[in-house]
Amino acid sequence: MGSSGVAIATLLIVICLKMPFSDGLGGAHLSARNTSNSRLASNSSEIHPRYKPMHSYCRTHNDLADYQPFFSSWSDEEMANTAICLCHIVDRMLTTFIESRDREFVEQGGIRERMTAARLDRRETQQQTIARQQAEIEALKAEIIQLKKKLGNLA
Repeated sequence: MGSSGVAIATLLIVICLKMPFSDGLGGAHLSARNTSNSRLASNSSEIHPRYKPMHSYCRTHNDLADYQPFFSSWSDEEMANTAICLCHIVDRMLTTFIESRDREFVEQGGIRERMTAARLDRRETQQQTIARQQAEIEALKAEIIQLKKKLGNLA
């Protein structure tokens, strides 16, 4: 998730702690859908004009200092909608992270599989090195025998 996700999660917790508790949120003034009475309606497809700017702001600002100036001026609904927007962003980040880890696991295997593959590769490399050195030793022994014969012929 990285530091961005941690910062957003921390910010979300701070917003929730600063938000005063009430029985209900009243009108969902920053809900994605807008109706004449500003409440969320399931059959409405009109997007509230303040939703997109809020969503864009949340996507590009992940530091508590970015939101602190608004705490005193935001209504409960605005704080709640910002917190919900941040929840969705964190959820998407985590979902994307988990999906990438799943793909990585399928493509590369788990840690034990990778460790086993690394050990087997190392052993194969060592065996190839040993085989090459043994062939070199045999060639040198043959060369020594030939040189001894030449030396014996000279003497």
